[in-house]
Amino acid sequence: MAKHKRRMNRKMKELILTLIAFAAVAGIIFIIIIWDGAPTIRMAITKYYDAVGKRDNGKYISICYTNKWQKNYKPGGQDVSLDDIVTNAMSFQTEASFSDLKIIKKEKMGDDVVNAFNESVSRIYGFKMKASKLYQVTFSMVMNIEGAEVSKQNTGFITRYVYKCGSRWYFFADTLVAVDIGLE
Repeated sequence: MAKHKRRMNRKMKELILTLIAFAAVAGIIFIIIIWDGAPTIRMAITKYYDAVGKRDNGKYISICYTNKWQKNYKPGGQDVSLDDIVTNAMSFQTEASFSDLKIIKKEKMGDDVVNAFNESVSRIYGFKMKASKLYQVTFSMVMNIEGAEVSKQNTGFITRYVYKCGSRWYFFADTLVAVDIGLE
């Protein structure tokens, strides 16, 4: 009986440790997914188009702007609501869903472009940006528009930019900076 009880205690401890390990891994994965930005270029693009398709301001802001940028969103020193800017931009968008993302080409931009990006953010928004990489990405995807006569419409090739800040990738959607550095 004592052996049986010890074996049950050992199995119970193993089960508890397995559950704790599983919960820790699930928690880490959850944090990685919901955290601002994305762990990969592909996920940054996917999260951006998901936010646009659903007209989700919060998701849009978190995939396009670092936390520091969100807190310092004061173009030219003006106190402007980033949420209002995004709401206005989203009003011109059609509700859609996007799928079948295929990255065709990734081109790493030179240090001069990354420095111009960081300097532009500093000049326009008044805080020091620390982006380490900037990529021009060409991709294709399928766009599904609600209520359209054609349910699926291939968007063809799209070329956009993503930037890396810390360990996270962000979709580069700020037109003030894009125009300032000539990446409109």
